[in-house]
Formats: sequence, C-alpha cells, structure tokens
Amino acid sequence: MTVRLTDEMQREHETFRAIIGQALGPRVRVRRDPREAEGWPEAPARYGNLHWRGQHWQTGEARIYAYTDRARMIPKLLAVPGVRRGQMGNREAAVSMAAEDRPAIQAVAALLRMRVRRAPETGRSAEALAAVRPRSDAANGLE
Repeated sequence: MTVRLTDEMQREHETFRAIIGQALGPRVRVRRDPREAEGWPEAPARYGNLHWRGQHWQTGEARIYAYTDRARMIPKLLAVPGVRRGQMGNREAAVSMAAEDRPAIQAVAALLRMRVRRAPETGRSAEALAAVRPRSDAANGLE
C-alpha cells in the first residue's frame, strides 16, 4: 500500500529534485524516506544518503543534509569545504551544506557514492541478453 504525498510534500520533493538535479544531473534517484512517516525526500547512496528537510527554521536558509553510518566516512565529510557539522556520534554523523553550494554537494555525493539510474540507451536489451545467454540442449530442441 503506497501512501500518497500531500501537496506540500510533493513540492518539497520537486524542490529537492531540482536542487540535486542542478548539482548532480537528472539521473540521481530521489525517493521518499522509508524510515519516516512524513515522507521527506532522500537520495540514497552506497555509504549514506542526502536528505532534504526544507528550509532551516531559524535562518530560512535551504540546506541539504548528508547522513552516514560509516565511522571512516565522518572525517572525510567534515574535510569538504562548505560542510557544517551536525549531529555526531561515534559511528554515525549528519552534516549539512548550503543548497546553493554545488561543489560541496558534488564532493559529498562522490564520497557517499551516490546511486544514479542508468540512461535508457545504455546496457543491453532483453533480446541481446537472450542471444548471449547459454542454453541447454533441451531448450535448443536437441535431445
């Protein structure tokens, strides 16, 4: 059962998708955060993910948040210029960067190994894979 996003959350998804698309390209996967009931958008990566939580409540500044649960990734993320320390633990961390700071977003996405969808023209078609796939003699009509 899928839960329909409210109009407000749909706008948040579109805003996040536009920011990430400008920084990383249109093929970055953006999905609803499965751990939260509100439905905030996230972009999954191999070593963490990028989150959007709207504008900061005090400053009104739009920020992108990165989360990782890899202890070795924390110092690497903090070394990126423009990244601000957030919640820190021994083995996990959340950092943030300005939504307009493309170089910081690109550097963090590269460190986290951001997942991207394949372009439609890449890879092999089902027919091409079927031609390469080994077949048993019974499937070829030989007995």
